[in-house]
Amino acid sequence: MRHLRNSVLAVLFLLALTPRAFTAEPAGRIGRLGGEVAIVRAGIEVIPSSGEAVQARDHLTTAAGGRLEAVFTDGTIIVLADASEVVIDAWAFNADDDQGRLFLRLMGGSIMVDAGRLAEQQLRLRTPVATVGVRGTRFWAGSLDGRFGILLLAGSVSVENTSGRVDLSVPGTGVFVAVPEGGAQQDLAEPAEAWIGPGAPPARGGPLSEPEPWAADQVIQALRAVSF
Repeated sequence: MRHLRNSVLAVLFLLALTPRAFTAEPAGRIGRLGGEVAIVRAGIEVIPSSGEAVQARDHLTTAAGGRLEAVFTDGTIIVLADASEVVIDAWAFNADDDQGRLFLRLMGGSIMVDAGRLAEQQLRLRTPVATVGVRGTRFWAGSLDGRFGILLLAGSVSVENTSGRVDLSVPGTGVFVAVPEGGAQQDLAEPAEAWIGPGAPPARGGPLSEPEPWAADQVIQALRAVSF
């Protein structure tokens, strides 16, 4: 009995000394928010406040009229428009050498991504109709005038799906992606490993438009959707 008691005390002592070894480091934290927002973690809905931790596999959601900003530890910032949902499919970051990855999956709505130190590594956004590869970038993606578009705000991105690839390198230019008949064919319910692993296929989607400058009213409409 004494031996058992000593073993338990030793374990408790080690837990007290090394709490970080037994708790996952957060991927980031909630920044600004407004309206009705939530984090769904392992099927449980959490109503966050500013400063709330976000973790890999979290679903970040906003209702009509809501806005949600998340700031990752590498400096990447994402802002969700209202009636939107994004999943943090994969997250890893080593501050010593800036190595890691951030894979986001936009389930619906619109998002702005302002890339941090992971921009030159693996930072990707999968949407219902295309995958966006990021390099030192700020961009917007979402529905606009009944179409799905990607607008480059800084840096450069690649937009790719099963119909082709377009590279954007001039801020203010964007592309629209055709949604196949019957709606977006991409199965957004598939496991994260289906698209983040080596050799994973691109998202399924219709033809991409040629890159062209967006009209001023289109840019304003896109940015207004992610403004607080």
